[in-house]
Amino acid sequence: MAIEPERVKALFLAAIERGDAADRRAFLDAEIGDNAERRWLATALDSVR
Repeated sequence: MAIEPERVKALFLAAIERGDAADRRAFLDAEIGDNAERRWLATALDSVR
């Protein structure tokens, strides 16, 4: 399954609105699940804030 740019953007924008790293991680874990192609997003976002 290919990564959809609009979905990545939506996840990114929603995640950065979360209060702290734990909230962002929980949100992304719920949204991404076991999708290996999107897992990199969660890792990258952890280092953003």
